[in-house]
Order: sequence, then structure tokens, then C-alpha cells
Amino acid sequence: NTYFSWALNLAALLACCCAIEAGAASAEAPALQAGLKALGIEEGYQIVVAGERDIVEDTAAQMMQRFLARASIDASIVTESEAAGEKQFLLGLDSNHKAIRALGDKGDINIQDVSPEDDGFHLKQIGTHIVIAGANPRGVLYGVYAFEDFIGAGEQGKLDSKKVPYYRKRGTGLYLTKVGFGAPLDAIPEEMAIYLAGRFKV
Repeated sequence: NTYFSWALNLAALLACCCAIEAGAASAEAPALQAGLKALGIEEGYQIVVAGERDIVEDTAAQMMQRFLARASIDASIVTESEAAGEKQFLLGLDSNHKAIRALGDKGDINIQDVSPEDDGFHLKQIGTHIVIAGANPRGVLYGVYAFEDFIGAGEQGKLDSKKVPYYRKRGTGLYLTKVGFGAPLDAIPEEMAIYLAGRFKV
């Protein structure tokens, strides 16, 4: 009957879309792996977050985890007290992440002079550590986006990028952030749109 045929056609279309997506992901993996390997990033990395953190920082960590998975790298998300080994992505704020604060105190990263009212970040490789220090939680998320851009664009050379927005959306930004990050990872268009708009200065 017509309904049965429609259902079969829909199922076939969904299967086709899934196959295309899987094929694209498979083709993408070698390029991402090469970009990560150029920084010495392979298996064995952990994503280290603060014990007390904002939901946006959790989302940033999950975004990083998912990005690494696209390169077939399985990285667990752990708190500082659970972290082990030297291969770590350090994600957080100077105010809540002890390792990031220590790096800031030594002058290895420079985020302490950025106002928490700004969505700035400092993304830097320090030895086997990839540090994403945000001036506020949204800054951490933007730092993850910047890392993805660096790898995805096939950038070469030193990973060291500090950026601060010169335009901030006013009004209900905080409310929208809280609502948006309670949604699935793909459902955060506002934050991605602001980042992609390139509203940052060095």
C-alpha cells in the first residue's frame, strides 16, 4: 500500500544519508589524525576539567572529546583529582582549574589580564599539554572551536593563540547560554555563530 511504500522509501533515504555521513567521517579521519600527530597528539590523552565548573565547560569538554573521536582518538574526560599521566588537554578557568592557574602564575599562559566579562581564551601547547584557558566558561568553548579550526585547516607550526572578543552581545546572553548548553551538543548555534563571525582581536 501507499503508506508501506512511503515508509520503505523513507527508510532507504535515511540509510543512504547515514552511509554518506559515515563515508565523509571516514575520509576526514586521516586528515585530522595527521594534524593532531603533527602536535604529537595520539592515543593516551585525557581531557582534564576542574572539579567545580560551569555547564558550558562540560559542553566544551564534550565537544573536544567528540572532535578527537572523529580522528579515532578515545579521550576520557576527568577532573584534576582523577587525572594521570602527562598527555592532557587542560580545559578551564584560571579561577577554578589549579593547573591552569599555576601556568598563569608562571607566565606560560596569559589569561589573567582578560576580564571575566569578555569571552577571551588562550590556546597553547606546552610540552605534552594542550591548554585552553578561558576568561569565562564561554571563552573555554571558543578555545575548543579554535583548536578544531587549527587542526581542520591543516595549520603548521606553533600552537599559541590568545584572542579576546571586541564585540559582546548584550541583553539575554547569559540566559541564552544556560538554556543552549542544556541542549544536545549540536543545538548551540548562537555560540558557534558568534565564534564564526570572527569577532576577536589578538
